[in-house]
Amino acid sequence: MTKKSHGSPSTTPLGFDHLSISVASKEDLFAPKDTLEAASIEVSGAVNHGFVWSIYFFDNNNIPLEASWDCIDIVKAPTIIEDDPLAVASRRCPAATRYLARGHRSDPGGTDDGVRRQ
Repeated sequence: MTKKSHGSPSTTPLGFDHLSISVASKEDLFAPKDTLEAASIEVSGAVNHGFVWSIYFFDNNNIPLEASWDCIDIVKAPTIIEDDPLAVASRRCPAATRYLARGHRSDPGGTDDGVRRQ
């Protein structure tokens, strides 16, 4: 497999861009980073995306891998304060519609801003 950076555009047909593995804590993100770097495997990151931290690396077949830690839980759509919002802002995404259809509350965490911080 040809080496391609995570998320970078490509004109080559690919089966997938990269595989992401979620970890439970910040410590669980940095432990494999330290282990990979000790084995002389190049690791990019940790990148703080605002809602998730990620590290990026390649396996021995050049498959791009990501380990990520959700530093916050988004438990409801954030409030949009906009004088003239786009129509798309009022639509609920299909995943949220399915979630609510299964009987879940729209705000399982009971937080005011829709974010449960870890």
